[in-house]
Amino acid sequence: MHLEDIKQNAIYRGWVQHRRLEPFFHKFRYPIFYLLIDLDQLENIFSEAKFWSYNKYNIANINNNDHDWHDNINPKQSVHNILKSNMTNPPLGKVYILTHPQIAGVCFNPISIYYCYSKDDNSQPSVVLLKVNNTPWNQTHTYLIPWNNKKLNCYFDKDFHVSPFMPMDMKYHIQATSPKNRLKIHIANYNKNNVKQMQNKEFKAFDASLVLKRYDWDSKSLSKLLYQYPLSSYMIYWRIYKQAAVLWFKGAKFYSNPSTTTNY
Repeated sequence: MHLEDIKQNAIYRGWVQHRRLEPFFHKFRYPIFYLLIDLDQLENIFSEAKFWSYNKYNIANINNNDHDWHDNINPKQSVHNILKSNMTNPPLGKVYILTHPQIAGVCFNPISIYYCYSKDDNSQPSVVLLKVNNTPWNQTHTYLIPWNNKKLNCYFDKDFHVSPFMPMDMKYHIQATSPKNRLKIHIANYNKNNVKQMQNKEFKAFDASLVLKRYDWDSKSLSKLLYQYPLSSYMIYWRIYKQAAVLWFKGAKFYSNPSTTTNY
């Protein structure tokens, strides 16, 4: 790979925060890291990183099976096929994924984001795919959202059951910046009967924020992640179930999963 290509990939470190605002207040914040990877470079991206691999078992790796990338189609083409199936004029340029790797054989991404660019404009994405996963059902769902202006700012219906303590009859408001020196993503949940009042914060039921800072991609930095965030994939699971237990004991209402289907 050329040096300029390596610089396009990045490590992002920061924190994730969830806030429940009804029927009671509940908040948590945890440190986290993500990788931003050009899908064209997956085959060689970890060639200099001793403890990292692509599609090979290692302490840390990116594996096709964790992202539903089929063996007979390269990952970028897999994403382009989704765009072609759902858009009249799909952007078929660069695709970057913001995701968490598999660590010690375990991978769970509550959300991975695909930034899809047109062939003639790499300044900002044209479309993003939000791939959401749930547990313990191990289902996945992808939201396709057009990028507008300099940042993402969009309302869309909730179509996928994530938390058993949140109903389906909700609407999302997502705001996000493109992956540059800083990366911010904010998703707010509103009950659908309050859509007309969505600008009023008192009607917001829940929000999640991801605030990250960009760091250079190199083998030393990748190795550091493994002891700065020990067993991070396991910790994601642990924190999800720990917070679910807290909500249960606080008396949060339980909502059954209405679907067993998986899309894309």
